[in-house]
Amino acid sequence: IFSDTVPPTKKKVFIAMGSSGHKRDLVQAIAAVNSSNYHVVALVPPSLGTIDDIKKEVEALSSHPSLSPTVYLTDHFVPSVVINPMADVSIIHGGQGTVQTALASG
Repeated sequence: IFSDTVPPTKKKVFIAMGSSGHKRDLVQAIAAVNSSNYHVVALVPPSLGTIDDIKKEVEALSSHPSLSPTVYLTDHFVPSVVINPMADVSIIHGGQGTVQTALASG
């Protein structure tokens, strides 16, 4: 998920809005880290839209004209218990299970 080749100067960011998140929050979170300074894995659940839709909205909101190649959007299940320990920061929707998993990961 996060490559071992990510330079230590790039912060690793995991973004997940869970089943109760909002599309607006997901788009804003991705836009905030849409930069080559970050290596990002963002979960795009089908309930919030397609990857193409989210990408277009991020590009419209972001200060960069296109999605950074270091931002990876996926609609596949990624277990947060696996990815949280790899990330420097997790941007999450605040659901009880998501918060507990992030805290347990350090």
